[in-house]
Amino acid sequence: HAPGRLLPTIHSRCCRLRLAPLDRETVDRLLAAWRPAIDEADRERLTGLSDGSVGRALALADGDGLAVHRELVAVLADLPGLDVAAAHAFADRFARADDAWRTAVDLTSRILAGFVSAGARGAGLEGYGREDCERLNQLRARASVDRWLDVWEKTTRLFARADAVNLDRKQVMLDALGAIEAAAG
Repeated sequence: HAPGRLLPTIHSRCCRLRLAPLDRETVDRLLAAWRPAIDEADRERLTGLSDGSVGRALALADGDGLAVHRELVAVLADLPGLDVAAAHAFADRFARADDAWRTAVDLTSRILAGFVSAGARGAGLEGYGREDCERLNQLRARASVDRWLDVWEKTTRLFARADAVNLDRKQVMLDALGAIEAAAG
């Protein structure tokens, strides 16, 4: 990740290998082959969430990734009026579960980064199921790119601090949802 820090004797013996993300069709085909029990709609969501990585798609499929994604989108779809009970139920899942916490942090950060990227391009959010894209694009349109960038930066720092100093994960997720709500309001 930092070739300039290698000793010249080692650097001269290295070959740079650039790997591009896989296209959607390839990820979908491999996911269908390796997890045939997953229905087409869930495969579409996993393919979109994978960012071109079959490993990531499989990890989300094998873990609780789709359920976390569905719950997160459902909580965000209610914004700017946050359903407090739904937000607490969502955040409560992560108080003790490391894998679910990492998945929720990753998916929340991905959505916010998508808001920034789509807004900067003047395009709609892509890479989710059709219905999820509609809900998330409605939310994205409620604030400027600069505002979403501020929220993304704030939540990224918050999530990093939660892991670094062992903050209460439920409260951290509630704070992140509150920051998203404030931007959408």
